[in-house]
Amino acid sequence: MHEELEQVNQVYNTIIDFITNYSFQLIGALLIVIIGIIALDKLGISIAPFIAAVGALSLTAGLALQVPQQEVKILGERNAN
Repeated sequence: MHEELEQVNQVYNTIIDFITNYSFQLIGALLIVIIGIIALDKLGISIAPFIAAVGALSLTAGLALQVPQQEVKILGERNAN
């Protein structure tokens, strides 16, 4: 049980390190995408399908992350007992 919690802790630390190290690059990439979308809209190209695809990807990612969160809660409950 202790090993599983250590593994979850390592994954958490890796994610935090990634976010802190690459946050400016992620923000820059996001700004470029937003500027690109605005430019496409100004050129008369419909951006509705693109926005729908982003929404579908966000939903998929959210549903995919629910299972690991539930597993972490189960591991925490087992550790408490």
